[in-house]
Amino acid sequence: MIDNQQIANIIEGDTYIYLNKLAVSVNTRYRHYSFSEIKNGNTLKESLEKIYYKNSYKLSDEVIISEAIYIDNKLNKDGQFKNLDYIKNLKKYNPFINENVFIDLYYVDVNNKQSILNFINKYGLLGSDYKFKSDYYIKNFANPKTLFSGNYMIKPIIEDYSVIKENIKIFKATVNLWHGLKVDNINEKHLNGLLDYLTRDIEENFNYFEEVPANKNVIAKTMIQSVYDEALKPISPILRPSEDGYKAGYTSSTLLGVIYFQLYKIILNQKQLYKCKYCGKLNSPNTKNRSDEYCKPQEGIEGHSKCNNDYNNMIKKYRPIILNNKLDSDSIKELSKNIEWTDYEGNTRRGRPFKEVLQWLKNYTARSEKNKKMLEEYKDDHPNIFK
Repeated sequence: MIDNQQIANIIEGDTYIYLNKLAVSVNTRYRHYSFSEIKNGNTLKESLEKIYYKNSYKLSDEVIISEAIYIDNKLNKDGQFKNLDYIKNLKKYNPFINENVFIDLYYVDVNNKQSILNFINKYGLLGSDYKFKSDYYIKNFANPKTLFSGNYMIKPIIEDYSVIKENIKIFKATVNLWHGLKVDNINEKHLNGLLDYLTRDIEENFNYFEEVPANKNVIAKTMIQSVYDEALKPISPILRPSEDGYKAGYTSSTLLGVIYFQLYKIILNQKQLYKCKYCGKLNSPNTKNRSDEYCKPQEGIEGHSKCNNDYNNMIKKYRPIILNNKLDSDSIKELSKNIEWTDYEGNTRRGRPFKEVLQWLKNYTARSEKNKKMLEEYKDDHPNIFK
């Protein structure tokens, strides 16, 4: 994966996101004392709509909201933070230089609320409903501006849960489509992942596949372009001071904008996501003198990653079984079906590709005299395996 400094050099982004104290899921259909008092609404939904959303927008029955608002009551009667010291003391980070954000969003389980909350509490609200927010909200919570330290800051505090889920689906479908395009493996599942989103505001008789050329790659590129027509709207160019004067940079009104911008830069640089050779997790391309084979080491840890070590240990476990027992090709196929490994979700899986296991033999360079002799005898007995 790209290291922090490399991303900083490529993207030149400068927006910090405040991580408000614990985002929680709240049902908006019921009354809530504080918000009912603010705008005399009958329900939390009505109160939130009046304060934070455009007049025409109707919230769904569930929102993700900061505890600072919903429980701690850190706002005054106009919906503003009572004490700016509260903001100053919040944890903040720059998502432009965090290479894990868009990969972690890709692996969010959109059907699991806790998975979504875990992501939001780690990285902040996406801002996926930004275009529906009121001028008041944009000015006070999602308008990047320099505060305190001279950095650009946003402090998102509320988001419509249904819009979050929809936009995670769209993002995952975009990544799948682009990855399929790069490895020349576009299928209808990839295309259909974005079709509903791209045609939802178009007349019912519109047929996307008839309106664009039949070439799947052309359709995929057109779909990705259509997503990005909307996805980059929160991004704005800025001037950043440098030793020689100024240099170009970017800021964003939303975390989702940053995530799409990270992917945008990788796409423009003709980079390719890759799957970890051991656990199967999708990763952004490496630039830190590492091959695109395994998940990267944990931050602050030098040397091989856990997946690299686990893969090597898997070989060390099963290759001697083949050599010691002088297994023939058919026996290796059976063994391959039962080789245990752990996927990126921590699940124990069985089976590795037969060709992959054969490479463990073909690439083996024995060091001890004992192992050299064992390997030579095996090659003599099974020469076809090494062709």
